[in-house]
Amino acid sequence: MPPFPRVRYDIQCEPLRTGHVHGTFLDRRSPVAAPELVLSQRELEYLRSRSVLGHDQDEVPHEMERIND
Repeated sequence: MPPFPRVRYDIQCEPLRTGHVHGTFLDRRSPVAAPELVLSQRELEYLRSRSVLGHDQDEVPHEMERIND
């Protein structure tokens, strides 16, 4: 396989109201021999919660939608 460099950015977001930690991960890859061929993707993930208070499980998907928008 030819060299296939990768650029990745990791961004974490923690809304103060809930303490849930979400991550946005951006990836870009392209073969050295053909830099015009690009594979890129973005992922949004729930990582963990740092809240000491109880929370509603339904708020996680709503937060993720807000972050995605």
